[in-house]
Order: sequence, then structure tokens, then C-alpha cells
Amino acid sequence: IRVEPGAGTAYLWPDVSGLDLTSLDVARLCYDAGVVVSPGYQFGPSGKTRFRMCFAQDEARLDAALDRITAALTGTTHREIHEETADGGRDAQ
Repeated sequence: IRVEPGAGTAYLWPDVSGLDLTSLDVARLCYDAGVVVSPGYQFGPSGKTRFRMCFAQDEARLDAALDRITAALTGTTHREIHEETADGGRDAQ
């Protein structure tokens, strides 16, 4: 996963081309892990291997969401992640 610093926004645009996943695959895996991200295909052809996430969150929630994203995307070859957040909701990222 490659991520470059945002240019003054609260969004990141990670590139997952090295994971052999589409932006829709990533969005589904993140959602299953309890985090909502936007699949990059919604932003045009250059987004087919990217996703957009907002990091304008409470730091503790953001840390937990990043841990779940990491687990979901690194575990895709071994298992799918189906984990709810502690309160049963989804973290919008």
C-alpha cells in the first residue's frame, strides 16, 4: 500500500495496486472490517486501484480504524475479516 501525504485536506488516496485488489474489493474488505471508505473507481479511471479515506476523526477511533484496515488488507490472502466495532457500528473514514 502506498500513501502520499494529503495536500491540505482531511483525505488520503492510498494506492493498493501492489495487492492485486480493485478499489471495490478494498471498500468491501474495509466495510467488513467495520470501516467505511470510498472506492476509487467512483473518482474516475485513475482510481481503480485506490480508495479514499477521511482522517478527520477522533484520534483513538482513527487508530482503531487504521488497525482494522491494515488487518483486512493484509489478511485477504488468508481470510476475510468480519469484525464489527465495539458498539456494533461502522467507522466512517
